[in-house]
Order: sequence, then C-alpha cells, then structure tokens
Amino acid sequence: MQTRRTAGDPNGKSNTVDASKRLPRTQKGWRTRERLINAAAAVINAEGYQASTVENIARKAEVPIGLYYRYFKDKTDIAFAALGKAAEEYRGGVQSLAAQRSLFGREMAVHELLYETLRDNFRMLSSYFSARKEDGKLVAFFQQQTTQFMEDFYAFLTELNVVPPITRQGFEVLGRALIGFSENTLHRNFAGLDAGVAVPTQNRSMMVRIMSELRYRALTCEDPSAAGYTPVWTMRLRRGKRPAFTPLILARAFNIPMEAASTVAQPSPQRADARATLAQIEAGTLDGLNIHGSAALKLSDIEAESGITRGAIYYHFKNKDALVRKVLVDWLSPLEGDLGDAHDSADAAPYDRLHAAVKTFVEAFCNAPGALRAIHELEPVDPTVAVAYRRCRSVFARRLAKIILDCGEGPEPTAEALGFVVHGMIAMIERLARDRFIIPDAELQEALPGADEMIAALAAILHRMAWSVDPPGEHGLPAPIAAKPL
Repeated sequence: MQTRRTAGDPNGKSNTVDASKRLPRTQKGWRTRERLINAAAAVINAEGYQASTVENIARKAEVPIGLYYRYFKDKTDIAFAALGKAAEEYRGGVQSLAAQRSLFGREMAVHELLYETLRDNFRMLSSYFSARKEDGKLVAFFQQQTTQFMEDFYAFLTELNVVPPITRQGFEVLGRALIGFSENTLHRNFAGLDAGVAVPTQNRSMMVRIMSELRYRALTCEDPSAAGYTPVWTMRLRRGKRPAFTPLILARAFNIPMEAASTVAQPSPQRADARATLAQIEAGTLDGLNIHGSAALKLSDIEAESGITRGAIYYHFKNKDALVRKVLVDWLSPLEGDLGDAHDSADAAPYDRLHAAVKTFVEAFCNAPGALRAIHELEPVDPTVAVAYRRCRSVFARRLAKIILDCGEGPEPTAEALGFVVHGMIAMIERLARDRFIIPDAELQEALPGADEMIAALAAILHRMAWSVDPPGEHGLPAPIAAKPL
C-alpha cells in the first residue's frame, strides 16, 4: 500500500495518510478536490478556523458531504491542504525575489507580498493560534513553514556576504522574532484584534515601510537610505537634552477607553471553606488551560486538576465557559497593573527599562502558557476576554511608547506610526512566547532555554528597532551586520 508520510507531532510521533485512498484518480476528481480546498479557504477566512465546519465547506463547494470524505479525513486535513496552497504561493513569490540584491529592497518586496497574502488569508493564520498539541499535523505544518522561511531569510543574508557573517544557529532567535513580528502584526491588524487599542491603521504604504524599516534596523542598526526614499521611523537614542515630546501623542496613539472594564459574574461565598473550594477550582482551571487549552478543556479535566467535584463546580459557575472567562479576566487584572509605567524607572538605562517591561509580560505567560493560548482562542469571539486583554496590551504599549519617546530624539512620530510600531513590537513578543512556551519548537527551545534568554534577546531587538543602536552587554543576538546599499 502506498503511503505518504506527513510531519510528526510535537511529541515526536509520526502520522501516515493512506494516499491511495485520499488522492483523486481522475481529472474530474482533482478539480473537485481543488474546489473543496478553495471552499475551505473561503469558509475559514470568513468564519475563522474554530467556527468553520465540514458541512459549511462542502456546501460552499457545492459538493455532497460523502464526496468530501472521499478526499479529506476531517476539517484539520482540508485546512492543512488550504494552508499548504497559500504557503506555497507565498513562498513562490519570495523565491522570485532571488534577483533582489539589497537587504532593504528585499524587505520591502517581502512585506508587500506578505501584506497581500495575509490580507486575503488572515483567518487561515488564526488556525495556528487556536491549534492544540493534539493537532499535531497542523502544528507541525506551521513550525515547518517558519523553519523554511528562516532558511530562505538566512540564505539571502549569506548570499549578500554580510559582514560580520551570521551563523545559522546564531540567527535562530533574531530570525524567528522578525518573522513573527511581521506575521502577527499583520494578522492582528487584519483581524481587527487591536481595534480600539490603537489608531486604526489601513495605510498600506506606511505599514509596509515601517515593518521593513524596523526589521532592517534590527539586523543592521542603521536606517535605510537611498535616493528618493524617506524613512517613516527615524528615532535615534537620545544623546543630549531630553526632547519635549508632548504627552498628547500617547493619548492619540492609544485611544482605548480604560473605563471599559471587563465584568464577569463573581461568586461570593461567605464561608472560608467555600472560598477555599472556589480558589481550588480556579487554580485547577488555569492548570487545565496550560495542558489542554480552552477549546479542548473539559469539566472532567478541571475536576482532575482541582480535586473538586463537578457538582461543586456547578454550584459556583453556570458552565465551563463562565468559569474559564472569570479565571482569565481575574488573571489579566493584576497583569494590567504590573505592566503599567508606574513600575518604570526613568533613571534606568534605556535597555534596562525595556528589559523590565518585557520581563513582566514574558514571565507572566512563561508561568501560565495556557492563559496565552486560551486568550488567543477566545479573543476573536469573547468580548469580555478581548476587552481584558486589550487593556493589558494598551497599558503595555503606552509603557513601551513612553520609554521610546523618553530615551529617543528626532522628529516626533505621528500617532498612527507610534501606535503601529509598539503594537507590532508586542505582536512579536507574544508570537515568540507562543512558539517557545505553548507548543515549543525544538530549535527555538535549544536557542532559548528559559525566559531569561528570551527577555534579554527581545529587549535588545526592541532597542535596535526603536533607536537603531545595539545595547551594551550580552543579549544573545548576532552583531549588527553591514548590508549592501539599496
């Protein structure tokens, strides 16, 4: 029997698919299969991965449900095929840039192409953020694609003969962070996940230019320069007197109404033993989220983790969703306070200020990775969780923006540019945290053994992006490179 070997799951197990049963044997069959893949892409991009169903995909393709199962095993199977098609088209476009002989020229071209791809497929990418460890095939696909994009990126730098040369191992963290920066920034923007947090940004030219400029700065610690090109982001590290940046720019850039607090039903047991039971239930729920995620978490899992019976859980909560919602909102509330700039020391060095801000965010999700996974699952569909997380991101963004303005000099950026830059930085941080702590990639796990290494590297990348200069000390990044002119 002919079999097709697919990517193994994160635990090292491999999957095999009986290709002789699934692949068409006639041209008509191939056309039907292609129609189903196109329909899957359309349905997932319209409804999201979790909400889409096999029935809706078959209906969209105008194909009997039985015919669907002739070619695909389940929803994950066809999502894998649709994602593979989109990734193949994108990578084909990237490979066509081989003739591009300048780093910044390639950055601009790659971001134009990525903008087009994610604008039309942003909910396809959301399947990554809702994937569980059990979705081994889907998880492995995204990890393999990231690795392939890394290889293409590194190969281009090698062909440019950059000075000093970068080793493949040394490029692991920086390359992954920059890929995640671009992908997650665009994904969140197109998905509307930052609506009400920052100035709405649909300025394609500005978005492409800023992403290209910040990645170029992170690699070279230089501003791109060429005849006829004026960079959008020109901040430099302050050398003299503190500039008179107006506080109004922060208000314009981050316009979330902070009075719009997330409210959830709060059980209020009077007896000490009942309060202890409630605390056990909530702690067990958070542990269960770390293991299973929100979608796959069952009440039986919460019973096992908390040691509390289902009847006692139902006494305090209407259902599992209400319990998960309360646990996440209660967990995010103190994090919001911890991320605030009240904890920022204006007398500290710029890198130390960035390091302290990043440390708060990264350590929170390092200690409770299931919370980040559940937030990513629920943010698009649960307004209560979305508001709570957006408040945290807005507070974090304001703190980063204030550090950048306090320590920088040059023309004051527009509110739109400042908001896009700092929310892109946060998108990079949360994407790298997911890749490292939720469903770890082996290469990234080796490069970043723990949270301390990640925090140091991310703070250094932010330092380079913000002010175009490498921070002092050890941070685990390769030295800035000298790139050929545009």
